[in-house]
Amino acid sequence: MNRAVKHLLSKTNKYGFGQLVIQAIRRAPEVYEINKKFHNKKDDSIADPYELAKYAARIYPWLKINGKKVSLKKMQEIKDPYEIVTFWAFNGQFSPNTQLGGFAPVGTDIKKTKWFKPLYQQMDDALILAKWKKLRKSLVMEDLSPSKLIYTFNNSHVYFMQRADNSLIKIGHSIHPGLRKKQIEYGIGNKLKILHIISSGGPDLERKLHNKFDSVRVHGEWFKPVDELLEYIEEAKESGME
Repeated sequence: MNRAVKHLLSKTNKYGFGQLVIQAIRRAPEVYEINKKFHNKKDDSIADPYELAKYAARIYPWLKINGKKVSLKKMQEIKDPYEIVTFWAFNGQFSPNTQLGGFAPVGTDIKKTKWFKPLYQQMDDALILAKWKKLRKSLVMEDLSPSKLIYTFNNSHVYFMQRADNSLIKIGHSIHPGLRKKQIEYGIGNKLKILHIISSGGPDLERKLHNKFDSVRVHGEWFKPVDELLEYIEEAKESGME
């Protein structure tokens, strides 16, 4: 993708380049704000136009194919059911969550063909319930309290992802955080690292965290990596919030 973007931009005239920059500013203000702060080190009030043009070239339809405008992203979509994709799946284990007083199912990102993905999604809830019934008597909290399953079926997981340059942290929720990471990386044109995932946190926990750290919000779901936020993530890891 990066090679294709660079090649197309090298063939684009000044007018076309300017139109791409304008599209990025108008249609993706959050990308524009992030770009101002982290791509232009000399002046954080000015965005790097080349980075904005690269983003727009990936996302927005501006290439004419058979008389229709399409984006590079659309051109890369493969509809082959045998395409290999990454998605979250229950791995048969449960992790103690001391804050909520119970056990949460643990999952891993697996690679299968697109054909298998909906099957796994349908089976996850049934597998979790069946495995819980089998293991619940052997799972004991540290305080010896009765075992409790912490899982909202068909819910998503709260994730903390940070840009590879250790700058902004994204707090969001997704059924498949690993796949969501790839989608975000594709959108912003930069690598991310997953700091932590809280199973079945869902939109309610995400909303609470957004409110909690609102004072350090840069834009949307992106937050400054302040000590308070980093400490919260570390505490969540140590307490078993998974």
